[in-house]
Amino acid sequence: MVLPYFPYARSLPWGNERVVTSAEPMLAAIKNQVRELWTIDLHCANSVLRPYLGEVKVSELSLRATIALFLQEKFTEVVLVAPDRGAENRVRNLAALLKVSYLVMNKQRRSATEVVVEMPKGFYETNKQHIIVDDIISTGKTFAAAIAQLRQSGIDQVAGVITHNVARAETIESFAADGVPIFTSNSIARDDWHFDVLESVVAEAAQQMKLAV
Repeated sequence: MVLPYFPYARSLPWGNERVVTSAEPMLAAIKNQVRELWTIDLHCANSVLRPYLGEVKVSELSLRATIALFLQEKFTEVVLVAPDRGAENRVRNLAALLKVSYLVMNKQRRSATEVVVEMPKGFYETNKQHIIVDDIISTGKTFAAAIAQLRQSGIDQVAGVITHNVARAETIESFAADGVPIFTSNSIARDDWHFDVLESVVAEAAQQMKLAV
């Protein structure tokens, strides 16, 4: 099964917190009917899925090359931004591929509606375009907090690159109106996507299946 966006991944137990998971019915269905699952940019670690999927093999496909190409075509000098520690590996690996610098913010979620983001200490390249890179956007609160911190640090050129866009169209439009374009993939069927990931995901899954035969 090729599942570009794994819905309910945010509901899975993650870190030290145990939450009521709405993903369990879907995971049970996959466990009973699927031998291998290909997906992209899970919001949780692959290991978190193991207790739910049993013998199902999970392959998380990388979008680094796709996103790197998109950024190279769209921008010249960039600094990548991880809005929280959860995005650090993704941003570090993408920065290495692009040979650019990056910074990692520290995020604290104080409640369901309040998010606090802090900039790391150090020198900021204020003359460069800063790209916030994350796997998913929903309410946009993390993005809004990250943008505010960047601007307070003298960084005016800000944009975002997101794999899974589950936000309302009005949320994306409000960022654009504020001078912060958010570029998203077509991992979810909507009209407002900017870069294609489906072709590469299906092609890589098909290649892996061919090699496994």
